Amino acid sequence: MDFNADHTIVWSTDCQTKNIGNFENGPCDEAPVLAINGFDGSPLPEQVGTFSYARFGGYSVSGTMYTSKLCFGQYNCKFVTVYGVDQVEADNWLYGTDATYGTIGMGPNSFIWEGFVDPQTKTATYSIELGKISFYSDE
Repeated sequence: MDFNADHTIVWSTDCQTKNIGNFENGPCDEAPVLAINGFDGSPLPEQVGTFSYARFGGYSVSGTMYTSKLCFGQYNCKFVTVYGVDQVEADNWLYGTDATYGTIGMGPNSFIWEGFVDPQTKTATYSIELGKISFYSDE
């Protein structure tokens, strides 16, 4: 399974790495993934399945799928599938670099953009600011 930019993915608190380079298997918050783990599954009551060896952003991951309500903007709330990553089998692009708490797809076909459109005027107002916050250094 390949994830495009329209999926919501979070690192589970019990996430483990498996067979990545010369690193021993261990928690995802350690090298080389350096994930900021925080998702325990408790706020998402409905488990809808599992997934294996899905690829996104250079990672190959496995875990559990949940249904959750996700709201963006004033007009857009949708039920989405959230992918809770329990195991990381590959870290090809961000090897040794901090992994974020979660990834929310913002691709051009993502439903998220609908949340910024006023249904009366059919206009959109938004501002996006991206930044990386490092918990391990002063950068």
